[in-house]
Amino acid sequence: MKKLKIAFWVIIIIILFVFGYHNSEFFMTNQSLDLKYGFGEYKTPELPIVVLWIFFLALAAGVWFIYTLPQKLKAKKEIQQMRDAEISHLKEIAALRRRIDAFQSQAAAAEEEKALKAKEAAVAVNDAPVTATVEPTPDSSDADVASTK
Repeated sequence: MKKLKIAFWVIIIIILFVFGYHNSEFFMTNQSLDLKYGFGEYKTPELPIVVLWIFFLALAAGVWFIYTLPQKLKAKKEIQQMRDAEISHLKEIAALRRRIDAFQSQAAAAEEEKALKAKEAAVAVNDAPVTATVEPTPDSSDADVASTK
């Protein structure tokens, strides 16, 4: 796109030079401007038309610049406000990510602690002393116990 834009402006400039070259006799003739006011009049010295043409082109560009300056300043202010808002949003996102990380690390720590307690309980059950207790069965009688003695 940039190359296309450059090519476009090169073509426009070439057309202007060709136009100026073919009309060089007209542009080089001297002309003066008569300015008549309600209270007087002013006559410029004779200048080549090309000088007058360039002067009025520059004057039009200056008027255009002054006319569009408030819009450009307003747009610049809006862009700065948007950049400030973007920065504040990025800071808020970073703070929220830190909070999420903190919650996730707390949850992971609680889960690890729970797993450790479960492991300790399992080890405590396995390491408990084994005591043999024999409970009498309902089928056994005292006679069976006495005969075994």
